[in-house]
Amino acid sequence: RDVLSVPGATGASVIICSDDLTSVLELEKLLFQICPGVPIHYRKRSRTGHQQDEFNSQSLERRRELTLEFLADVEVMRRSLVCLCTFSSNIGRLVAVLRTQTLGSWEVPTISLDHAWTNV
Repeated sequence: RDVLSVPGATGASVIICSDDLTSVLELEKLLFQICPGVPIHYRKRSRTGHQQDEFNSQSLERRRELTLEFLADVEVMRRSLVCLCTFSSNIGRLVAVLRTQTLGSWEVPTISLDHAWTNV
C-alpha cells in the first residue's frame, strides 16, 4: 500500500518480474487483498531460475527470444516508479545501478526485500 501512495502512482499498475511463478502467484494473492482493484501483470509461465546449460541447449531463435524477454523485463524495472527487488540477485543489483545512472539519484525508490547493498 505504501508503494502505491508514492507521488505519481495514481492509476499505477503492479508489474512482477520473476523467474519463480509460485512466488508470483503468492504475491498476486496478497496484493489482491491489500490493494484491490490495482492491475497486476506478470509472465504467466513456469520457470525456476536461470540454468545456463538449459539455456545453451535451446535453439538460437529461442535463446534470442529469451534474451529479448530478459532485456524487456530489465527495462520495465529500470523505468518503474518504484522497484521492489532482491539485492541478493544479480538482476536486482543491475537494475539498481541502471536506475541510479539513468534516473539520476537514489531518491527513486529501489527497495530490496532481502540484503542491503550499495554500489560504492
